[in-house]
Order: sequence, then structure tokens, then C-alpha cells
Amino acid sequence: MPTLSFDPFFLGQEHDDKLMTAMSFYGDDTMRLAVTMLPSKSTEHPYATRWLAANVELSGHKEAILKSDGEPAVLKMKKQVMEKIAKENGIILVLEEKPIRDAKSNPDAESANNIAAGLLRCHKAQLDEKLQHMVASDHPIVSWLTMYCGVLYNTTHGGSDGLTPFERARGRRMGRPLCMFGERVLYMPVPMGNDKKAKMEPSYVPGIFLGLVERTGEVIIGTADGCAVRCRSYRRVPKEEQWKKYLVLGLKALPWAPSGD
Repeated sequence: MPTLSFDPFFLGQEHDDKLMTAMSFYGDDTMRLAVTMLPSKSTEHPYATRWLAANVELSGHKEAILKSDGEPAVLKMKKQVMEKIAKENGIILVLEEKPIRDAKSNPDAESANNIAAGLLRCHKAQLDEKLQHMVASDHPIVSWLTMYCGVLYNTTHGGSDGLTPFERARGRRMGRPLCMFGERVLYMPVPMGNDKKAKMEPSYVPGIFLGLVERTGEVIIGTADGCAVRCRSYRRVPKEEQWKKYLVLGLKALPWAPSGD
């Protein structure tokens, strides 16, 4: 039976006053990695449960072991996830815990945390360099970058079998071309309702690239008013127009609050 491991951990930069709480997810059969920031230090926020349940479902298994540490808040969340996906998706989970504060007893989770932290350091430094500005760790853009690091790993990291985690999990390649995180792009907003004019007269508007939805292939865009939306179509702009600090720093949306409220 495949093992799906998850683990809350802390992220931050040397000059930060406080560390940010993150959570990783790792499947030992596909080697698929997912990572997200959490709204608070506690895993009891509804977003944490929804995020974990979605990743269990994306693993593609009808039965699996869900492994974590034995912290009371983590155990509570696991039970909520087990009940939610059993009811909605018919997935059976066997719950397993490692001793508290014993990283060696769950090496997959520890490895996932280290991979996620390394990717975030690399791509955060790249974003800072492009903007010529050090973005604060608690800025909303970092939460989106954290999630995108998992997507990048899953779609580009080839294993000894020549396959990426995405290919092992989904049985196909990720065909959509990607651009750099935080890059200014032109995207086509999704028409709302029965707006015939919008459907007949598509127009591209500026935004910033925030990532990709693995399930649907949709692109996540940060809009000029600080929200986050999904779209299917986007275009890159000339190199001299790709980096706009005001668009990045003006982002208010978070993965658990895409409207920026």
C-alpha cells in the first residue's frame, strides 16, 4: 500500500522577525511533492484540511497510508481528511503516526521539507534579483511561490526511470509551457456568465504569473488590482517589459483568500 506523508514545518529568511508555517506532502510511489504556506501556526484552519484532502485525491489511490507526526492538531486534521475523502471520493486511508519530534522515523516527510525549502530559497532569490528588491517572507507573493515550487518539481524533476512525478501520477507529460514566477504576462480573463461580448471579443490584460493548477492545467494570474484568478490563455511580453515591481508588491491575494480579502 502506498504511503502518503505530510508534515508542517517552518520557513523564513535570516532577517525575519518570525518564521512562516508551511506544510509538505509527498507520495512514496510517484515521488510527487506538494507544499503550501498555512494561514496560521495551527493546522486547524479549514484551508489546511482542504489542501491535504485535495492532494490525497490527486495521488490517484483508492487505498493508502497517511503518515504524519502525532501532534494533537495534526491528528485532528488527519481524521477530518479521512472522513471527508471517504465520503466524497470513496478513498480509504490507514492512519499512521511517527513519534513526535523524531524526523528519522518519517524520512519521506523530512526529505520533502528539505526539497521544498531549497527550491523556495532558489526561486525567491531569483525573484528578488529580477525585481531588484528583497521581498519580505510574509508577503502574499511568497505563499504562491511556495506552492509553485511543488509544481515545478513535479513537472521537471526526472527520476531514474526517466519520468517526472507528474508523469507517474497522471500518465502523461505536462504539455503547457511555463514562464518565470512573478513575470509580467498578458492573460485572457475567463468570460463571466453569458457575456456574449466578452466571448466574441477576447482581450488580453496585464498580470503576473503565479503558477499552475496541476489538476486542470489552468494558469494562476495575479491581477492588477491584487487578486488571483485562473485562466487558460496567456502570452509572454518582450523581455524589457517582463518585470514590474509594483505588480508583484501590489498582490493582496493568498491561496486561501484569492480575492485578497
